[in-house]
Amino acid sequence: MRMASLTGPGRQAAPRFDPDQHFLETALRGRTARQIRTCLRRMEPVFVVTRRWSQPPRFLEDIALDLAVGEPAIGCRTVGFRALRSRSLAETWPFMLQVLGQLGQGSRLGDSLSTAIDRQGFRAGIEESLEDAHQTSRHRLALMLHGIEHTPVDALADLVDEWSAYRGRHPEGLRVVLLLAGAERPAWLSQPELHEIELEDYSEAETIASIVARCGPLSRRRVQGLARFTGGIPAVVEAVAELVAKRGPRLDADLILHSMGPAADEMRGALDIVSALGELADRLAMLAKDGPDTEWDETDTMLLAAGLIKRIRSHGAPHVTLRAPALAALLG
Repeated sequence: MRMASLTGPGRQAAPRFDPDQHFLETALRGRTARQIRTCLRRMEPVFVVTRRWSQPPRFLEDIALDLAVGEPAIGCRTVGFRALRSRSLAETWPFMLQVLGQLGQGSRLGDSLSTAIDRQGFRAGIEESLEDAHQTSRHRLALMLHGIEHTPVDALADLVDEWSAYRGRHPEGLRVVLLLAGAERPAWLSQPELHEIELEDYSEAETIASIVARCGPLSRRRVQGLARFTGGIPAVVEAVAELVAKRGPRLDADLILHSMGPAADEMRGALDIVSALGELADRLAMLAKDGPDTEWDETDTMLLAAGLIKRIRSHGAPHVTLRAPALAALLG
């Protein structure tokens, strides 16, 4: 009698073990990227919370590349607003209109780009630019703006209002979607349809992969120790990977901190500010010494905003911990 195949009709093949599955499940930054790509492919607006030293430009450029080569393709325009820090509205309007005017082919644009000398002209220019992009672009588009905390509030609010009006004019489907990224979501930005996603630091597995990709194979014990020291903070991971490539993996904390350049200076500055506030300094020292603890509203909100601590997943009440041992070394 013929024996039935184990994988024939009525029997399912045993699932194969995917060696990459554990990495995918623990890849915090990769998971964040997938969430953002999903939202943008659905043409749903996103606000990305970017903590200090999280390197959002590189992260968004990687997302833009993935969207451009995927199916269906989405063209992306990624723009940073750090250069607008302390600039006036009159200086901000032409910059933003120039960015928006590059989305389409410019066939519908009149003189609004050169005549935006007031708020009304600025809003008219946004409307015309979005309509031009909607009508003339061959692909759907994502406008990704980071460092929005450096932008005058009125200019950003006008952009959001005009994009919302554009969406209302096109119930058949959008061709332009908006992503905003900044250190904190502004209180006025309360649209219920806006997805808020926090840009996570690298997981330990992602940190190890990043260092090895730059430096080649390393002792597991050595690279694991380096990864844990960085806490997955992207700016620190990048500095460590560069240092390992130059000096090899036998590094001590002082050498790493000395070689981190501007990132270390910013961290020291943040710690100096906290040190001047006794309650915050005591709380930070407690977390550095004792490890994770339940979140305290009276202190931890400010420490989270400063980028010095982070929330961690836990059962029951929310918990926080020092963001990286590198910060503890600076404290010491």
